[in-house]
Amino acid sequence: MSDDKFDEGGISPTYPYHLIAHRALSNKLDPLKPLCYYELLGRCADATCSMQHEEDYLLSDEELICSVLAYCPNLCPPKKMFSEYAREILKENEGKPVGEIIEDMLKSLPDNERRIRICEMATKCRQPSKLPTETI
Repeated sequence: MSDDKFDEGGISPTYPYHLIAHRALSNKLDPLKPLCYYELLGRCADATCSMQHEEDYLLSDEELICSVLAYCPNLCPPKKMFSEYAREILKENEGKPVGEIIEDMLKSLPDNERRIRICEMATKCRQPSKLPTETI
């Protein structure tokens, strides 16, 4: 089965890149932690509420751009940190929606470079060790 957005690690030029910034696609939701139903219905007034709130799971514009740079590190100039470059891009494009900024970044890639590359940081990520199982 083929996916028209991603083809063997490539990004389709027809993919609506601006949607990458949509909160439904890019977020830090914890699937094991419930959303605060008070906030969903309006506002949560409990400062000690342990459920998820928008401030916990929505990505900032800088985090969105950094996530794109993590998948396409060739968009970031050498010797620059993703966060540093993301701040520069946001400052240069002040007032422009982050979805459009991301779309412009990805459309700037030539077709032959429109591949998702494994970021060096991601390859150095350590897998969590297995927790010892208790015996009864």
